[in-house]
Amino acid sequence: MKKKLIILITTLIHLLISCTNNDDDSNNFDSSTNELINGIWTLESAHGGLEGRNSFFSNNETIEWNFDINNNTLNVVNNIYIESEYSFDPERLKSDIYAYEIKNSNNFMSLIINDKEMGIITISKNKLEVDTGLASDKFLYVFKKKSN
Repeated sequence: MKKKLIILITTLIHLLISCTNNDDDSNNFDSSTNELINGIWTLESAHGGLEGRNSFFSNNETIEWNFDINNNTLNVVNNIYIESEYSFDPERLKSDIYAYEIKNSNNFMSLIINDKEMGIITISKNKLEVDTGLASDKFLYVFKKKSN
């Protein structure tokens, strides 16, 4: 019960922090969102799940996502692939090139990979968060910008 309460509080804090009017944080899908997402992102951490996991990834455990806004492709380089039925968690995307799009619905941006919704994204200059449903025992993935 404590874990669920901690996850709920963490989610609420995350939502409050994410709701800013800072120009660095763009939650409106437009050309600036494309410019922000373009480039290479490295998975730093994963939080949540039924057991309340907090995983931080080292240099040996790397997952890189390279968004190419010109071709609407996502090139995944995954050095810690985990076989699972949940094929659209970042840890479970095999190294490959995928089609992606970002859809804006009710002021939330959803990341779609190969026609399947990955989750809600929050993006700033150096940080990309993908929320696959943290409030419902899923995960929040945090990526750090590596380069454009």
